[in-house]
Amino acid sequence: MTVAPDDPGLAPIAERLASHPRFAGRAIVLRPLAGGLTNRNLLVELDGGTERHALRIPGVGTPLLGIVRPIERDAAVAAAEAGVAPAVTGWVTPEGWLVTELLAATPVLPERLAGPDGRRAIGELLRRVHGARAVPALFQPLRIVELHGILAADRGHLAPDAPVIAALLGRLERALAPTAPPLRLCHNDLLAGNILDDGVRLRLIDWEYAGMGDPYFDLGNLAANHHLDGDAIADVVRAWLGAAPASHELARVRLHRIVSDLREGMWAVLQEVASTLPVDYAAYAAEHLGRAVAMAAARATEDDLALVAGGPVPRVPPRMTAGSGA
Repeated sequence: MTVAPDDPGLAPIAERLASHPRFAGRAIVLRPLAGGLTNRNLLVELDGGTERHALRIPGVGTPLLGIVRPIERDAAVAAAEAGVAPAVTGWVTPEGWLVTELLAATPVLPERLAGPDGRRAIGELLRRVHGARAVPALFQPLRIVELHGILAADRGHLAPDAPVIAALLGRLERALAPTAPPLRLCHNDLLAGNILDDGVRLRLIDWEYAGMGDPYFDLGNLAANHHLDGDAIADVVRAWLGAAPASHELARVRLHRIVSDLREGMWAVLQEVASTLPVDYAAYAAEHLGRAVAMAAARATEDDLALVAGGPVPRVPPRMTAGSGA
């Protein structure tokens, strides 16, 4: 028996789930789950609520964002094996639907990360993430920023401040690439809604952007999404390293905070022409790209570039204009 209350459009989804061996012969009830800027998320209740799972249905146009659903599944399984994510309980192909354990947890609150205990918890969580097994995918945020700009431009939509962004990408790459640490599994999307807190420990959901990359990007992404600075960043990095961070390590996190905002902003630029969800992607892009450009213009960023690169990073003409396709 399958039931999809309140929304007759859920009935075909319930029927498709019922054909999966994991859910065959079970009473299935589907309900919408709040949250998400890209996909459709549903609560799956089995047999009167004796089991509860989360179902993730890919949004329209998500392959354009570089999302590969089998890689998302592999990363989610690797993360669950490492104890940093809910268990994967189902995988529906060829649709690429991912079903996971529904945790009795809520998105992390700002006040949790405002104190040293919360910062230590998230730093230790990321250390476990970066110690998980490898997956067969790379995550290169500077290339992703460029590619999103090109794809948006090909569809007639140019990024704001494209020449400034392109020049900034070049300087960041000249500082970060030669000094990059070994690749590690990274989550790459550390929004509050993706960090769940059950009151005892933190875990991560939404592994669709996961891949092997620079672990400092995760730290910068966390700092950007949760407005961490100064002592807050130092507390997280200290817990992540298990030792006091050096000045160049903190500088690398701060530079990746800029990279994170560039990536988030250019993601929204592309979503403006790719997504059908009712989200104000233009405002989202303006917020993140504007913040990245403002941070890059600060004198402190020149110091960070020099700390990471081991000397001044010259300004040179960009090799391409992000968002222009040139």
